[in-house]
Amino acid sequence: MPRAFAAKNQRQGSMRCFTIDVLDLRCHEALRPQRRRFSDPEDIRYSASLHDRIAQPLIFCGPNIRLDTGVYLFSFEGRVDGALAIEFTAGRGKVRLKTATITDFSDPQCLVITTPVTEFEVRGSKTDSLETLNLESISVDCLAAPGGLRDQ
Repeated sequence: MPRAFAAKNQRQGSMRCFTIDVLDLRCHEALRPQRRRFSDPEDIRYSASLHDRIAQPLIFCGPNIRLDTGVYLFSFEGRVDGALAIEFTAGRGKVRLKTATITDFSDPQCLVITTPVTEFEVRGSKTDSLETLNLESISVDCLAAPGGLRDQ
């Protein structure tokens, strides 16, 4: 287990709620590299020099789940070089809950949900300064989640 992952599990008053695997996210097929071996990790990879022909700014989105009221910490696992625009949305992107620009994956993003939402998504988009992105997963810790998580 990576040290960063283990450290996140030891936060006072929080518990690992769920992990968003990259297989739960939608992205352009060019951003999912072919695995040569079964043991190779699944990830989403973006490189400005290789993927500049992809016109849409959206790199990934998902997982389209119901999220109950609570305080959540989203920790992005992988590596980013440059700035990645992040949106937390409901209703398949129609309701914007929070936006952020991430230049480092070491600090989690806090999201407070005051009423349950459906079709919750995390959306990552390229910016002018994004050079590379290697997203392995998004870990979600619950600081306070009275209702929990349910699939739609």
